[in-house]
Amino acid sequence: MESSREVLGTVEARYQVGSLVLCPQFASDGWHERFDEGAIADADVDRIVHRAQGLHMKETGSMRKGTFQ
Repeated sequence: MESSREVLGTVEARYQVGSLVLCPQFASDGWHERFDEGAIADADVDRIVHRAQGLHMKETGSMRKGTFQ
């Protein structure tokens, strides 16, 4: 629960003020389930995804050998 609140605090501080770069190791469609609290998950995912631009790598076994989509 504490980590979800920390993420929300960071996202809130950057929301509509500046850039926020996230480098998750899993797809964005599974983010909601990884947060502890439903309401905090809703707030985090809404703010992150709303104005996001994604850069996704195809999985090739090694990040150094990956290709961008």
